[in-house]
Amino acid sequence: MNYHLLFGLLLTVLSACGVQEGASHTTTALDDPVVARINDLEFTQSELERELALNQAIYKLTNNKELVLQDLEGTLQNLIPTLLLDQQAQHAGLSATEDEVTTALDNFIAGRQLTPDELEAELTRQGVTLADFQKSLARNIRVEKYLEQTFAQTGPEVDYSTWFNELRDGASIEILYTPPEELPLLGAVAPDFILANAKEEAVSLSQFQGRPVVINFWATWCLPCRREMPAFQHAFETYQDDGLIILAVNFEEKSDLVRPFIEEFGLTFEIVYDTQAKVSQLYQVTGLPRTIFVDRQGVIQHIQIGEVEETLLTEIIEKIL
Repeated sequence: MNYHLLFGLLLTVLSACGVQEGASHTTTALDDPVVARINDLEFTQSELERELALNQAIYKLTNNKELVLQDLEGTLQNLIPTLLLDQQAQHAGLSATEDEVTTALDNFIAGRQLTPDELEAELTRQGVTLADFQKSLARNIRVEKYLEQTFAQTGPEVDYSTWFNELRDGASIEILYTPPEELPLLGAVAPDFILANAKEEAVSLSQFQGRPVVINFWATWCLPCRREMPAFQHAFETYQDDGLIILAVNFEEKSDLVRPFIEEFGLTFEIVYDTQAKVSQLYQVTGLPRTIFVDRQGVIQHIQIGEVEETLLTEIIEKIL
């Protein structure tokens, strides 16, 4: 059995499960508050920031792109299952040897065709060290050993979801992290931007001054984005004579990948390419899809997080016309 793949699958299961939100904010030091407590383990703000920096470095080294669609809150939610499993592994007396960590490090470098200097340079750019990365590798090794040991004992007939639910239910998990308040985009003037369309023409938000604009952040791999696209096309056909503009801001994809998607859905509104994710960051997009509704005065009247139903889409558009 591939326990590395199983590890990834089971983390997905656990991260989707609810955890208790703490009512108080505990600190171990004045400037390093506790952001999560798992049984007797306290996880601090500085540790969380280090995890996000490691994720950013790994993503950049793996995909040659910056990691945008993840923040501290998302990092913590994804990390909780790993911390719980690692806690179980350490309680079971499992550890990672120096040779095992070295092998994992060598595999990471070779699998991405990197040099050790390139790895260290990116880690440094993100504000973390090689030692931080090695600790993360050691944790993954312990978790994989724990999974292998556990499922070898329980046998192949075990229901993994049930096993993890029981593990979670038997643990005390508190989330104490409070995300910082976002800039008040709602009710504010929509920030201007310039992006290229498929014809490499510059398209700016300001060029549509005086017209209602719907800004939709999306990607071809995003299933909710695919589901809602026909509704956007229908809305555009219905309201374009009233001056409606739809700007579909594609997230970090190339035009040759997007073109078949446009043809599949028969999209006739403006598609622009946020290849460096700068506009997504400007609009505080941390997940797809995200839709911003801007009235004729350029003021953001509604922010839709996630998929928008056609009925709601029509209702909001009629308010900004």
